[in-house]
Amino acid sequence: MNQRQKLGKLGEKLTLDYLWRQGFSVWGKNIYNAYGEIDILVSREGILHFVEVKTLSTMGMMTPQANFTVYKQRRLYLTVLAFIEENNIGYDWQIDFCGISVDNKSRCAKLSYTQNVPLDERVIEEL
Repeated sequence: MNQRQKLGKLGEKLTLDYLWRQGFSVWGKNIYNAYGEIDILVSREGILHFVEVKTLSTMGMMTPQANFTVYKQRRLYLTVLAFIEENNIGYDWQIDFCGISVDNKSRCAKLSYTQNVPLDERVIEEL
């Protein structure tokens, strides 16, 4: 496993710990279909939350949020729609975003969680 993969796994673990402490029930993680991957799938109060996790080292110039590009948003949206159709999901659902910045020197992490993240309008327009 390379450094980028290790950082991604750390971010997913931190996010799962955070979600568990917030009262979410975990349905799954690293769920794949023909369109892509759902990092984490959780539920709370009858709503499914498809969670995209972006973890970056503070050594880089980009924030995790800036790394959630229109292309990545579109892929995730298509992945979620396919998952819902393939599994006959009748629940309300939303896409959440968890951005994590890890300081390589101090080994401290900063987590920012956004529920029902607004996708770029071009994501839906181009479908």
